[in-house]
Amino acid sequence: MFFGSAALGTLTGLISAIFLKHFDLRKTPSLEFGMMIIFAYLPYGLAEGIKLSGIMSILFAGIVMSHYTHHNLSPVTQILMQQTLRTMAFMCGQ
Repeated sequence: MFFGSAALGTLTGLISAIFLKHFDLRKTPSLEFGMMIIFAYLPYGLAEGIKLSGIMSILFAGIVMSHYTHHNLSPVTQILMQQTLRTMAFMCGQ
């Protein structure tokens, strides 16, 4: 379960990096932001659907996306993603 979840999360993170590198969405930050939200939660849904650990899959996807996908985003979307995720983390912690 661990290795399958880790592989799924890593693969999803790499696919998101390749997708955002080859499809220039910098001119439409809202679409770029939406794609990032989809790619962030996609590994969870896929992993749970095939009886793997969604949390572990999201952990590995987040690590890979922070190293590779983040640099393929426009500066506007980078800031928007950071602030959105920080706000969500703050609200969940309260």
